[in-house]
Order: sequence, then structure tokens, then C-alpha cells
Amino acid sequence: RSAPHNLYTYSALLKTALEIKYNLFKKTFFWTKAALVDFYQENKWLYQDDDRQNRNQPSESSGLQSKPIIINFSTFGYKVKYEYNPADNNYLRYLADKIQLTESGQSIRVKNIIIIWLKTYLVDELRLGMQNSGAGQALVCRNGACVEGGWRQEKPDGRIQFFDSADQKIPLTRGNVWIEVLPEGREVEY
Repeated sequence: RSAPHNLYTYSALLKTALEIKYNLFKKTFFWTKAALVDFYQENKWLYQDDDRQNRNQPSESSGLQSKPIIINFSTFGYKVKYEYNPADNNYLRYLADKIQLTESGQSIRVKNIIIIWLKTYLVDELRLGMQNSGAGQALVCRNGACVEGGWRQEKPDGRIQFFDSADQKIPLTRGNVWIEVLPEGREVEY
């Protein structure tokens, strides 16, 4: 794959990188096991169970999503679409109007889609920087419904959090979470 879409890793390598850079997983004067537990408790996301028996089917009156979520990142080759599947309570991901498959041929299905908008700036003539701390607009889609709200990352080493218009944390459905990042002003259809 062509750059910048040719960088891959996995959890064990990420953990090793964190150990080297921040010494996070070793007992030190800064990050003790208790400090890590406190950090997790303070920064954890809220989750809710996938309760299919009590969930309504998408309808206009319920506010549940029936239309696909469409994100135009740039050119047609980077057009992403998610279609909600109520039977499995997940979203099927498309890229360039084709079902997106993993290298092993499996379709990509997502329980939670979070779209955040970030301020951008030019680093140089080849690179675009994004302000990834502070606050901004967010859209959280799960269980066939999208909630408009915002994101906040109050400390550089804190976890990003997602809030509805009443400033309450938005619970996610247990399962995978995809965060799509867009420059401010880019539109999403849903």
C-alpha cells in the first residue's frame, strides 16, 4: 500500500513502545499499578450492553438511523459509507462504494462509529497537522442512532471523552469502536 496507509502494528508492539517511551507498565515513582488503575477509572469510556430484545427497529419517529452514514474524506477512492444492520446491531463499512474487506476477506463490521472534527494547520507544504487536544464537535453512532455532541481531551495524557448536547458522557455499545477524524467544516451525511 502507498504511504501514508502502509503503517501497521498490533497491541504487543504498542505496549512495548509505551514501555520504552513512558515506562508505563513498570512500577516506577510516577506510574505505579495504583496510579494506572486511577488513570483508567478517571478516563474510561461508559459502555452499555447490547440489549437487542429491548431495542426498537430504526424509524423516523424514534430518531434511530435508517439512512447510511457517508463520510467523504477527499476523493471518491476515500468515500466511506456505513450501513446499519439491526439484526446484528452493527454497521457494515464500505470504501469507494464497495464492501470493505480485511486482508483475510472478512467484511468490516463496527459496533460504534465516532466522528470527530479537529482544527487543522499546515506543518509544511506536504503535511497537515491536527489539533488533537482540547475540545470540538463529535457525532457518535451506535445501535442505529447518531447522537450529536462534542469531544474533550482535557489533559494531553488523558483519554478523549464524548458528550451529548446536555454535557453527559455518551455510553458506547460493548464492542469495537472506530473513530473517524475529519478537518473542521467537512460534512457527513447521516
